Amino acid sequence: MNPALSYAERKSHMTTQKSDSWDAECVVRILVNKLDQLPDVKPHDLYWSIQQLVSRRNALAKAQGALKNQLQFQLSHHYPSYKKFFSEVDGKTALAFWERHPSPSCLEGVSVKQLTTFLLKVSNNTCSVKKANEILKLVKEDGNTTKEHQETLDFLVRSIVRDISFESRKCVMWKENELKELMNLQDFQLHSMPGIDLVTASALIAVGREHAS
Repeated sequence: MNPALSYAERKSHMTTQKSDSWDAECVVRILVNKLDQLPDVKPHDLYWSIQQLVSRRNALAKAQGALKNQLQFQLSHHYPSYKKFFSEVDGKTALAFWERHPSPSCLEGVSVKQLTTFLLKVSNNTCSVKKANEILKLVKEDGNTTKEHQETLDFLVRSIVRDISFESRKCVMWKENELKELMNLQDFQLHSMPGIDLVTASALIAVGREHAS
């Protein structure tokens, strides 16, 4: 029952009491006098729906992890020092770089100035000429890594990058929209507690529902 209803019932009396028995009596009064006005409650349907969304989000996260592993596998052959390029291999700036330059062969003829301009644009001005110089230096130190049918391998890297970007957008969509709407319908406002975000709260509720069923 919505706590606001029992609160209103308590306030409707001249004298208010603070005890569990009085609270229980107020709830009973509401059930007797306003039963036909109360909404139908289907908690199992709500929790089941939350559980399904959490499962779907977990599947998307798992797919995202698999794509990241595929990308790292390909990059290890093209750019042996790729881990030193960016702090996150699947970050926004890194993905833009891998898509534009899936292998060192795509960097041939690219000057420090050109690479700097590109990095500044895709990183919202957080990457500077220092980063461009660092990348080109590492590529040179790695030597020639060109493989047979390099164009096909470049296509593969670009394809993985696009899939990662798409999966990321889907994960954000599920987290921010669908889950939030359903979580607001149930009584456990766990995500309002410090250290518990929306995804964690929904996962806890989903686990509780699974053990209860």
